[in-house]
Amino acid sequence: MSKASASELREAIQKQANPKVASGQQRYFKTGPGEYGDGDKFLGLNVPTQRKIANEFIDISLKELQGIVSDEFHEIRSIGMIILTEKIQSTKSQIEKDKIFNFYIQNKQFCNNWDLVDVSCTKIFDGRIVGNDLLNDLSKSESLWDRRISIVSTLSEIRKGNYEPTLRISSVLLQDSQDLIHKAVGWMLREVGKRNKKTLIDFITKYANKMHKTTFRYCTERLSKAEVNKLKAAQNKEDDQNQSEDEENQSEDE
Repeated sequence: MSKASASELREAIQKQANPKVASGQQRYFKTGPGEYGDGDKFLGLNVPTQRKIANEFIDISLKELQGIVSDEFHEIRSIGMIILTEKIQSTKSQIEKDKIFNFYIQNKQFCNNWDLVDVSCTKIFDGRIVGNDLLNDLSKSESLWDRRISIVSTLSEIRKGNYEPTLRISSVLLQDSQDLIHKAVGWMLREVGKRNKKTLIDFITKYANKMHKTTFRYCTERLSKAEVNKLKAAQNKEDDQNQSEDEENQSEDE
């Protein structure tokens, strides 16, 4: 039996297109001029439908997937990324896993919205984070999506009780300029805190004066009000101390 083709996959996707839903998705994913999803196009498929189609085409070859993951339509790219995650999880061949991983890295520029990153990178990077400098490089990339990959990918290690990659990448991204990075860092730190509250609190305390308010809000969602207030007090104390030092330095210069 021959493997599925890209044209067959596109046909299955197009059958589920819904222009009304697509219009709402274009607003939700910020596709206006100058927004992070500027110019992206949608067909109007929800995530359950995307996953259903992906599962039906898991045997499609990487060669056929090339045009899928780079397609102009958001959901087609998304389905391509979901297929990659299913492939890498289902195969027992390390050679095949390596091929899929390398294919993903070569095409990561098409993960150009937060949902495309989040649906794929954790499973693709599973088992490839420890001893790999790639996440460090991605965390310093000019690409917003590379930087988001670098932090969200660490969820696979969080689930194994290894928090070091998350804390390391978070420290690099704490003062990032993008809201989607503030949220992603806060999300991953919250995942750490769900498993080890002390590790989270120690990290927040250490970086109190560097943490963006959005990151702080996200990562402290599961802490008690008393714990949050204590950490906020530490932030304010640090800010006051830094302001006093700046004023002293300014006086000395004068």
